[in-house]
Amino acid sequence: MAGTLLGILLVSLFFSVVTEWIGLYFFWPEEGWHHSRDMLNSELEWLSAAFAQSLMAEQPGQTARWIVGLAYEWDFEKAGLIQWTTQSAEQARLNSNRDTGFQCYLGLAYVHLENYGLAADYAALTFLARILILTLPLFLMAPLITVKHSD
Repeated sequence: MAGTLLGILLVSLFFSVVTEWIGLYFFWPEEGWHHSRDMLNSELEWLSAAFAQSLMAEQPGQTARWIVGLAYEWDFEKAGLIQWTTQSAEQARLNSNRDTGFQCYLGLAYVHLENYGLAADYAALTFLARILILTLPLFLMAPLITVKHSD
């Protein structure tokens, strides 16, 4: 059962990222990965405003912000993603400003990959916030009800 639940969550995460990429390509190409970041911030604000109480946490909105902040710190800062992205983007932009050639095309390709990669990261963080606050209590309560019902 746990494997099935994990599989469903991973498929849901996959579709969340793919939906963000489709939107990035068709609907908001000028916003780029900033759209995903804005969606994360909007989601966290909504969770803070809509959920003032919870059985799982005293202040679910602040708890979600803390957990997403911790995931952001590990994903972006401690793993070195911010430093790597900044350095790579700077080099790619320098290469893309040069004349036509392999380095120019490589720089342009990197800029697009960076855009989609950061969008996927922020979509995953948004997914994490939604799962933690909206569905985690249900997942934790279901086994208790099943055990109680089977007795």
